[in-house]
Amino acid sequence: MGPQAHITCLLLLGLFHWSSEQGDCNRTFTGWGTFSSPNYPNNYYDDYFCWYDIRAPTDGWVYLEFLEFDLEWSYACEDDSLEMVGHGDHWTDIKCGAFQPFETQWDAIHIFLKFKTNNLITRRGFSVTYVTVVPECEEGWEEFQYGCYYFTNERKTALEALMECEDVGANLASIHDDAEYIFISAHAPSSPFWIGLKTQGSLHEWIDGTSYEYEVPNLNFFDDGFTYTWTDKWVNENCTSNEPVSHSRSLGENCAYATFDARGDLHSNERFPFVCKKDRLKSILRGN
Repeated sequence: MGPQAHITCLLLLGLFHWSSEQGDCNRTFTGWGTFSSPNYPNNYYDDYFCWYDIRAPTDGWVYLEFLEFDLEWSYACEDDSLEMVGHGDHWTDIKCGAFQPFETQWDAIHIFLKFKTNNLITRRGFSVTYVTVVPECEEGWEEFQYGCYYFTNERKTALEALMECEDVGANLASIHDDAEYIFISAHAPSSPFWIGLKTQGSLHEWIDGTSYEYEVPNLNFFDDGFTYTWTDKWVNENCTSNEPVSHSRSLGENCAYATFDARGDLHSNERFPFVCKKDRLKSILRGN
């Protein structure tokens, strides 16, 4: 081997060694994939710094699943640490020590992670799966806030409606504020309709597991606990108020032609239209 070839081999070996040490460091990631700390699954290096830049499409967000997380622990994480900065939601999270596998979602299109170590203790580090999420709903679904909604005028019993929603990866809709109530009321093809609230005595629970904090107007419960609600469709045409949807009064109050009252003698086998809802994170995961 001549001198020039020998020098070339040394340069290639040096480059390979540098690349192995760098691993996934100092890179920008899009779409979905995995990355890890330098030298993983072996212990990371002393006195090291590197960054990871994850970018989602416009109006998207980033989902991270840490498969392993094992760093040196220190008070306030002043020694070895992983700092995660969300550009868009202006949130910073600094972690150190050991954690069981965990997940985190960032409502930001750009997440910047900074990994630093000192020269005292080294551990295995971390391994991460990432997904950039595009907030879109499937065809036939309506988008609002962080949910996708499916409205149908097909009449089902409450149990049938729930099964229909579950078949498409959703639940009967939960409602958590005035804005969501107005959105659902405006899109519901007819009234009354089933929603995803169940009651047992004085206890109210959303079927999708979210907390019940917002008092939904115009509720009615059957003995089996399923709930339906109605919207005041006559407000714009026949009532003295010009509000888009009536929240605070029952049908018929202050409305000359609003005579329908759904609180009559109905039975649990009644068939109503219904609204399905699912989280947009479960709807579409799309990379670049």
